[in-house]
Amino acid sequence: MLGGKGLISTTEWPKYDEEAVDVKAEETVEMIKKLVEDVSNIVKATRTPPKKVIVYTCSSWKTRIYHEALNQGKPLAGDLIKKAKADPEVKASIAQIVKFVNNIIKEVTMIPQDLMKKKINALNINEKEVLLEAKTFIEKEVKAPVEIYSEEEQEIYDPKSRAGLSQPLRPAIYIE
Repeated sequence: MLGGKGLISTTEWPKYDEEAVDVKAEETVEMIKKLVEDVSNIVKATRTPPKKVIVYTCSSWKTRIYHEALNQGKPLAGDLIKKAKADPEVKASIAQIVKFVNNIIKEVTMIPQDLMKKKINALNINEKEVLLEAKTFIEKEVKAPVEIYSEEEQEIYDPKSRAGLSQPLRPAIYIE
């Protein structure tokens, strides 16, 4: 009864309001959580404490092609490859495009329909900006300094060519 009328046991349950859900915030937290888990798993597998963790977000063309694949639901590789080849911003080789498209087609066809909409909305996240804002948190969690680059940057530290492995909402990682 604290400040209200009647008993709490007889009040109506709150109604779910889909509009109140901040999909971008949820996906941002999920991306950071997965990144920290991935680093932790790599450290466990290598049994080597990290001296430095380098994170690479993907090129904008990958996000556009991924968005197209999600919108199609059951995308065709040929259509996505043609779209990527026609994009003047794509600097990747045809082999890189084909590899990326084949990877995302496998993923997209496995995503349940209800999550598809969330993924599409989450693609509006500026991943590098989000990771830079969370950098202090990530460094604390992984117990090492963290550098964050976009795959598209001119000046990039990438001694093992990991940046090309980055995907939308799934940054690539290199640990020293």
